[in-house]
Amino acid sequence: MHKLHFNQVTDKLTNLFDPLDFTLAVPSLLSGNTPGVLYVDDPQQPSIALAWFKDRLFLVGSPAGESLDLSLAQVLCGEMLMQARQDGQTAFILQVANPAWESHLEAILPCLEPLPGLRQYYVCRQLARPWQPLLPPGYELRQVDAALLDTPDLFGVDALRMEMVSERPSVEDFLQRSFGVCLLHDETVVGFCLSEYNFSGRCEVGVWTAEAHRRGGLGKVMSLALIEQALWRGYREVGWHCWANNLPSAALARGAGFVKRRDYPVYLYMLED
Repeated sequence: MHKLHFNQVTDKLTNLFDPLDFTLAVPSLLSGNTPGVLYVDDPQQPSIALAWFKDRLFLVGSPAGESLDLSLAQVLCGEMLMQARQDGQTAFILQVANPAWESHLEAILPCLEPLPGLRQYYVCRQLARPWQPLLPPGYELRQVDAALLDTPDLFGVDALRMEMVSERPSVEDFLQRSFGVCLLHDETVVGFCLSEYNFSGRCEVGVWTAEAHRRGGLGKVMSLALIEQALWRGYREVGWHCWANNLPSAALARGAGFVKRRDYPVYLYMLED
């Protein structure tokens, strides 16, 4: 396998990843919009490719024999796992475009045991309803910007900053290229909803509510506010991914106006201590 710079991505390679285009991290990675690592079997005529960003792995093409399995294993069990442990990761998800890879997982990742899982993908293209009437008394919804981050005596802002760099390389980069909303209560950050993988008129969403403030509809308020902001900024589509067995997340997506587009299999790998 050969490591490529993202400025070496060709149309042929992009087409190879087309089956995973619904996961916005993929086109965002290929465009260089999201920093990551890319491997291919042949830089000129790629037929197998691996894209990697933090705890996300995407494998496309068709299995091609023991030699390529061994080459993938050297990348995955060597460089990738070493970097993951250095970064403090405890797990990662592998998403494949071709189900034929399932019988090769033991060969390409002999060092870890795969846990098959099912995820769901939802899409929203219009605002289902205004969020303002749903905001309970005592709460304030703020745009995530430099002024919010610099608010004196604001508790919980460190958790917000950490989430802002979960996909972006820095807080400053997030403020320039992404957006989000933050929920405040008694001068404390109790929730936030942030855009992810902003690319070509599309973005995805991540939402979090503090445990003590859940089950009150606040996740729906933040999600609707994020959708409103996305549409105002000219985005045509907002995506939502969750585990199929995460019923609260799926219900929140539907309640905020998202429509399920597909179920898709993944493999979860837990990193040993």
